[in-house]
Amino acid sequence: MKLPTNPEKTSSKTKILFLDKESLPIPVEGKVDIILLPSLYWFREEILPAKNPQQAKKLAPSLFDAVIPEGTYNYHAQKHKDAFWLFAYDESQIAASISEAGLRPGQIQNIYFAQNECAGLQSPLKIDESHVLVNNEGVLCMLPSHYASESIPAEDFLTDIKLSKQKVNVNLFTNSLIDEKQINYLTAIAIVFIVIYTASFLIEKHHYKQILIKERALVEHYDLPQTSFQLDSLRNSLENRQKRQINMRKKLKNMFKLPMKKGEHVRKFDVDTKKVSYEIVMSDTGRAEAIKQILQKNIKITSAKVKNKIFYVSGSYE
Repeated sequence: MKLPTNPEKTSSKTKILFLDKESLPIPVEGKVDIILLPSLYWFREEILPAKNPQQAKKLAPSLFDAVIPEGTYNYHAQKHKDAFWLFAYDESQIAASISEAGLRPGQIQNIYFAQNECAGLQSPLKIDESHVLVNNEGVLCMLPSHYASESIPAEDFLTDIKLSKQKVNVNLFTNSLIDEKQINYLTAIAIVFIVIYTASFLIEKHHYKQILIKERALVEHYDLPQTSFQLDSLRNSLENRQKRQINMRKKLKNMFKLPMKKGEHVRKFDVDTKKVSYEIVMSDTGRAEAIKQILQKNIKITSAKVKNKIFYVSGSYE
């Protein structure tokens, strides 16, 4: 895909480009602002129990889980009317697309989402000969150009665009060649980490010494031999207990982490040392079997019934 850009005749000193996952190289000098097309991010609009975007951002990973491919993602949240706009994006993929487009990290001034910058789009926007950007009920998406009989050239749109304040935080230097300024910056960070690591090592060494002293005092207080079957048995018992607790935490996490569809949520979740029960509001009663199969991976189901689109499930996990 050839990158559209604002024309040379504009008064702006900064070029503005649309960037796609498969953008072709384009010779651009100087600073560049980039608008990410939908292939480089995932978007959701949700009404959340959050007071501000910072709280909403913490909820974003669970909302995108099981919806987007596995990987390492960054998240962005912003208030939009009575809901929140949530974005998930892969920094390495964006950095790779910028590199394939022939741009240097040092050129990139700001990065934006098309969802924000083109939110008021009324007509299809012609990105290249084969693709148009359209506003589909408030969500920006890419479509083949034959779906649009008429479209606005992207260059004309970028001529008069006023960019928003919703910038994307992307580290472009993880997979790119870096300049001297960045090397100095990273060197300073490395020195700080070395100092922190050294201090942490000395503190841990001191703590370890204190633990050995306490262990020796306990052995002497209870008149225990330094090496004995009882001590080994006690140590093994404590280690096994720790493993069981860790395993229980993992199971509890999986039990609560259910892939919900729109209109579905867990209304009630009760758990004790051996049993667990759910009340799940479903969008469709036919979803009960699918949810049951997911739960069976972590618990042994003893009861399951559906009433008024509410799935009542109980079982044991030990």
